[in-house]
Amino acid sequence: EGEVRLTQSLIPSDGTAYQMPYYIQSGTVTTTSTMHTTGLAVSFKRAYKTPPLLFITAKELIINSNYLNVIANYRDLTATGFVAMARLFNGSGSLTALNSNNVTQINWFAIGQSEV
Repeated sequence: EGEVRLTQSLIPSDGTAYQMPYYIQSGTVTTTSTMHTTGLAVSFKRAYKTPPLLFITAKELIINSNYLNVIANYRDLTATGFVAMARLFNGSGSLTALNSNNVTQINWFAIGQSEV
């Protein structure tokens, strides 16, 4: 709590300055016909020390003139990536796989300690 003040003499100029230990990465995945059943592997550009905290959302892009309730999820989260999935709530309220006519954009971002 409170105010932190640094003067130039407190910041090392030799590259040893403190670095924020957390790293944020983000991306977008557009679903494909195979993704609806098996998912799509997403690799992080930079590995984390441990699996990061992952946030994921879905947005319908092509909906065959009908409104669909799409949800994004993932499995196999590791320090190097995850498998992105998309599902929809059908008319009876059940969670089912999308078909190849339902194109969905999945947005994600991950935060965790950087391996480097």
